[in-house]
Amino acid sequence: MPLFALVVRLTLLFLDFIYFDRKDSRVVQTNIMSRYALWNSPDAIVSLNVGGYFYTATRGTFTRYPNSELGRMFLEGGNFDSKTYKRTHSESIPSLWDEQNRFFIDRDGKIFRHVLNFLRLGELILPEGFKELRLLEKEADFYQIQELTNAVQLQMGK
Repeated sequence: MPLFALVVRLTLLFLDFIYFDRKDSRVVQTNIMSRYALWNSPDAIVSLNVGGYFYTATRGTFTRYPNSELGRMFLEGGNFDSKTYKRTHSESIPSLWDEQNRFFIDRDGKIFRHVLNFLRLGELILPEGFKELRLLEKEADFYQIQELTNAVQLQMGK
C-alpha cells in the first residue's frame, strides 16, 4: 500500500473515532472504506491552498493531464505523502497541509486560477488585457503542463 494511502486511512480512522462510538467498529470500518473509495474516485473533492488562495476541484480535474505535476500528485497510487512529494528522483517539494486540511502549494495563488481553468476547460481563456503571461508561463512550467505552456507561448507570439 502506498504511504499516502496509509496516511489517508490513519487520518480517517482518527476522524471517525471522533465522530463515532468506538464500540461500533463495524460502522467505523464501513465509513473508512467508503471515504477511501471516494478518494480514489475521479469525483473525489480536493481542496488546495495555493499561496493563500483556496481552490476546490475534483480529483479528475487535477489529473486531466496525468503527466503533469498535479496529475502525478493526485493520481491513484501517486507518489506523494504528507511529508514530501517527489517531483523527480533528485528534487522534492515539501508537502504541507494547512489548518483546514487543504493541501498547500507554495506558488502564486492568484495565477493558479488560470491554471485550474485550463485544467477544467482544456483551453486557455484569459481576461481582456491580461498582462501576466510570462508569470503564467512560469507556473505552467512548474506544474509541467506542456499543453498550457504551449497555449501561453502561442498567446505570447513565441
